Amino acid sequence: MENPLHRDHGPLVVWDRIDRDAFERLVEALIPLQHPDADVRIINGRGGDGGRDAIVREVDGRTIIYQLKFFPDGFDGKHRERRRQISNPAKSPSQWGSLERALEHQPDEWILVAPCNPTVSGCAWIEELKRTYANRVKITFVGRAQLDGPKWCAGHQDVVRSQMTRDEMLAKMQIANRERDVLAGPNDLSERLQALGSVVDDIDPAWTWDFARMGDTTIQTLRPKHSAAGQTNPIHLKAMVHCDDDDPHLAAFRQAVDFGSFTAVALPGEFVSELEITGSPLVEREELNRTLERIELHPATGIPPTPIALALRDEGNAQFATTISRDNRMSHGSRGMTLEQKLHGALTLTWRLPTDMAEVVSIGIEFDSNKAVDAGELLKAIQLTRKLSQAAAIELQIDGKPFMRGQFTEPSQLGIARHADDNPEWEEVVEDLAHVQEATSTYFPIPETFATMDRIWLRVLRLALQGRMSFCPERKRLTTSFQPSDAEHAGVARLLAGEKVLLMSTMEIELPLEEHSIRLPELTFVMRRGILQDADTVGAGLAAGRRMPAVITSHDDEPLVVFIRSRVPEDIEICPEPWGLTGVKEATALR
Repeated sequence: MENPLHRDHGPLVVWDRIDRDAFERLVEALIPLQHPDADVRIINGRGGDGGRDAIVREVDGRTIIYQLKFFPDGFDGKHRERRRQISNPAKSPSQWGSLERALEHQPDEWILVAPCNPTVSGCAWIEELKRTYANRVKITFVGRAQLDGPKWCAGHQDVVRSQMTRDEMLAKMQIANRERDVLAGPNDLSERLQALGSVVDDIDPAWTWDFARMGDTTIQTLRPKHSAAGQTNPIHLKAMVHCDDDDPHLAAFRQAVDFGSFTAVALPGEFVSELEITGSPLVEREELNRTLERIELHPATGIPPTPIALALRDEGNAQFATTISRDNRMSHGSRGMTLEQKLHGALTLTWRLPTDMAEVVSIGIEFDSNKAVDAGELLKAIQLTRKLSQAAAIELQIDGKPFMRGQFTEPSQLGIARHADDNPEWEEVVEDLAHVQEATSTYFPIPETFATMDRIWLRVLRLALQGRMSFCPERKRLTTSFQPSDAEHAGVARLLAGEKVLLMSTMEIELPLEEHSIRLPELTFVMRRGILQDADTVGAGLAAGRRMPAVITSHDDEPLVVFIRSRVPEDIEICPEPWGLTGVKEATALR
């Protein structure tokens, strides 16, 4: 008998000959393939689905709701009850249609899927729905023509074929079972492997086996076809393991099984005496009939990151700080899930979220300053860590709604906050460099080491960029040259007479920091009381018509004052302020 879910000619599915369960199973298997980078949740409709058979959260934040209606002969005017099932804006919520119930969840798009091609009347009614709800949601209809097309059944024939009866599948496997035949050549081997792979792909709509041979070892890798495979078609693994409880292999494997893992973990085959895998005809096996070398669990790929807000609350439950992490990873296990939040590059929070609400939610923290992309992000990470140490409750929020609270596994994990408090020099460097990078649009990771002179120059540059003045840490003299005509200038004449003169010079400064550098094109240096060295010799040379080199030193060896002229008022008094750096002696007493 012909299977209505598989035909050799024409459409792959004979929609008039399948029942509701087959329709829903097939479409539910195809929905995740329409959104390969999204978070797709298939809803169990028992007891009412709230107008949602599937919920899709796209990477860009949009929410899409699917509603499946098994109406193979349509919903034209004579099927008014079917139309009311789809949309019925009644006053009482209990009488609402699927569309109105779905709108309670504020989706960006609502997609109705039905195995029919609507009549003219049906098309007009769908267009009327679109106009009616145009300001609230985008409405899309997927009918028989679309289901037969390349985006759905025609483009995913392995999923359609996975719905074949078991007898048909066994017959197909017998036809493809030519492993012992003589090979015609290398190309024949490739073709046979591809054919065998397609047979395996057809068994399950959500999972498949990748396989390889290395010597006498056969490697089988169970791979999900889409990111929602674990939800739509869960796989269960049960193993009898014999090893010490403190064995590192067992600890890592148990963690991966219970709460997931972001790295591959392996359990040596010598530890396993029994293995049972259930959940799909693709994986079911009653017993080990060959030597097992190892079991490997690999993290799922293709799961889109979900923006998650981290909210901190005080003893009175008031929220005093919040930040959003977009670089998140999730991994699921049998007892719950692990969520990894990366915040400002340097800070990583790892949440262990058990399914059983009676279990304790725990949080681990890792701080690595080398992972921050620049000093500004590192400064934010330091400040956030200090706030974490002050929080009475730490809360996760999605779309502004809290869904989990937790506490740190060990208070000592917040030691980085105390590290910053106990090492003010380090935080001063980070803060100064963050301000200078932001002002100059020069971004790079913070260097591993800083000399004292680097710290002083960073503070000097920061103060200058903020429109403030400070002493230059090194320069106490100016080198220049005078032309004979300069002797007529009042300031040069006073220098030649041995008087103390206020001098000002603007030049470009480049501060090297390991392999990076920061450049300021208009730093102004002021010598408040400059004295010309060898004034008589310089004066005699100018009088003789010669260009003369000149060295001007600061009276009492006072350092030069540094600022950016365009950032201070014209009539401001030259008054430097101290650097204010921990453990660094000021250049001179301010007078």
